[in-house]
Amino acid sequence: MTAVSSPAHQFATTDWQTAMAARSDTDSGSVALSRLCELYWYPLYGYLRRTGVDTHTAADLTQGFFEHAIETRFFQKAHKESGRLRSLLLTSFRNFVLKQHRHETAIKRGGATTTVQWDLSEAESRLLTGNVHQETAERLYERDWVLGLIERVLGQLRAEQMAAGLGARFDQLSAHLMEKESSITHADLGVQLGLTEGAVRIAIYRLRQRSQQLLRSEILKVVSSPEEVTDELRYMAGILCQ
Repeated sequence: MTAVSSPAHQFATTDWQTAMAARSDTDSGSVALSRLCELYWYPLYGYLRRTGVDTHTAADLTQGFFEHAIETRFFQKAHKESGRLRSLLLTSFRNFVLKQHRHETAIKRGGATTTVQWDLSEAESRLLTGNVHQETAERLYERDWVLGLIERVLGQLRAEQMAAGLGARFDQLSAHLMEKESSITHADLGVQLGLTEGAVRIAIYRLRQRSQQLLRSEILKVVSSPEEVTDELRYMAGILCQ
């Protein structure tokens, strides 16, 4: 397999808006469908590997699932009322794998209209990252989703800062957005950036506020109603704290 444009560590969450766009038979619908497959290839592959499936079998089963999903128009038929898209996808994936195991069906490569490709060496490297060997495969699948969402938000925030000519400053302040403690104090940062300690604190506060706005905006895309955003935030916090 060859690498797609987005490496494994840049896995980002998808949302119901993308799934809705994939229903179209236009070129934009095909792009949305391809994006859905690319975004979820690694989390599903990682799920199988963590359940003990070997590298090549996991890759074949994951590839086969997406070919099956495309052929059966899975994404086009999915609805918000079914709950979280990532949960619905995992359930369908497990059912597909079970069916393949029962029938001992060989996964056919390259037969679908869209082929999802991935660099297996990068995917395997990501599996070895972090001390999470005691977590269940299902929990780690959810963790991948949460971390991907946070990475997506930070990427959006950095893009905004770069557009404002503050990219270099953001790179130095960003470590303080998620961490309560850092080896570099606000006073030291002020010296590096030519700001007072108070100005550094204000800048970090404003970045945190903006990141929270972006996070809520992203979550709004994956829930059925605005009322569910707070519950989803609590759920995400629980995933990361375990």
